[in-house]
Formats: sequence, structure tokens, C-alpha cells
Amino acid sequence: MLAVLPLQNLTGDAGQEYFSDGLTEEMITQLGNLDPQHVGVIARTSVMRYKNSQTPLDQLGRELGVQYVIEGSVRRDSNNVRVTAQLIQTKDQTHVWARQYDRELKSLLVLQGEIAQEIADEIQLTLGNHKSAPQPALSPQNYDAYDLYLKGQYFFNKRTAASLEEAIGYFQQATRKNPNYARAYAGLADSYALMGGYSGHPKPSSCQERVQRHFGHCRSTTTYPKLTPLWL
Repeated sequence: MLAVLPLQNLTGDAGQEYFSDGLTEEMITQLGNLDPQHVGVIARTSVMRYKNSQTPLDQLGRELGVQYVIEGSVRRDSNNVRVTAQLIQTKDQTHVWARQYDRELKSLLVLQGEIAQEIADEIQLTLGNHKSAPQPALSPQNYDAYDLYLKGQYFFNKRTAASLEEAIGYFQQATRKNPNYARAYAGLADSYALMGGYSGHPKPSSCQERVQRHFGHCRSTTTYPKLTPLWL
């Protein structure tokens, strides 16, 4: 089992937390889908409580029941991003693998798949299975839409009425940037579906209609055919 610990935001700007948190969640998703029969990945909700934590890795490994963790950091400017990642075995805290990646932001989507692939392959080698894991499916959306999606997901995960409103705004902007962006439509459907519970008011029929409409957009695209909104 593997845990992807929250990536550190090294930009010096707290406003970029959405970016480091978003990449953490994306890395969990990429690795979780890559080779689930051989590499099990702990869910985001379990690892985010270790953000900014000083918990020793051997203790963390016992608490989460994992043999490996990924630690890393993200730094970006207007055009470039640097991602560092290291794969650590929890029982003796040895470094199995470490890399630093410098890319243009527009290449970030490909970079995530590249990191996930290398980590999965390294774990396979460590376990004595030299078969390369299948290549992850990469999405064709543009970086601007993706960045807006990360912002939406950041506020969605805060789970308050105000943050859900902000999430909806970012998801809507993402769909305007890329009308075929299934994940943004799924984010909209999830946000509208949760609004009633967090606002303290019954979900109006107009909200129900929006949920169904955005879910329909999500299902009609082929970018992420396995997406299932949270409310199903």
C-alpha cells in the first residue's frame, strides 16, 4: 500500500495552496488508476490530515497501514513549475526513488502521468515484478481549464456553503475554457448536489435540474468515461 502525502507549497504564496493540494489529489488519482492490482493507494481524505504534520514516517506507516509514502513539493512561477517527489519505504525510512522535474506549466498534465508511471514502475521493481504498469490515460484539456478546475476542487473540498459557491464559479469558468471538460461538469454536479445540505435549506428544483444537466454533460463526453459524481 502507498500513501501520497500532501505536497508542500514552496511558492511562498498561501494563495497557491489550491495548486499543491490539487496536484496531491491528482497524483493519488493517477496512481490509484494505474495498476490497482499491485499498487493500492490511500484515499485523499485519509492523507490530508497529515498536511504540515511532523509525524514520523514509521508511525505514519502504521497509522495508515502503508509500506511506502511519497513526499514532495511544488514551486511554480508564471510559466514554469518544479515538482520534486521521493518514494520512501516506511519501515526503515529508506529512499527508494527521488526525482526533480522542471517543466513549462502547459506540460503539467503530461508530467503528472510521467511521475505516476515512474513511481509505479519503481514499486514493481522493488517487489520483484519487472512488468511495467500500463500507461495512464491523459486528458486533452488545456492548462487554463485545468488550473480553474483545481481551484474549484480546492474550494469544493472545504465543504461549506460559501466555498461551494466559489467552487461552482471556478468549475463554470473551466467549462467555458473547455466545453468538453467532463471533470468540470462532474464538479458542478457534485457542488449543486451538496448545496442543500451545507446551506441548511432544501435543494430547490432549479438546483436539481442543474445537477442532472451537468451530469448529462459529464456522461456525454469521452474524456473521463469512468467518472461518477459523488451523489450517485
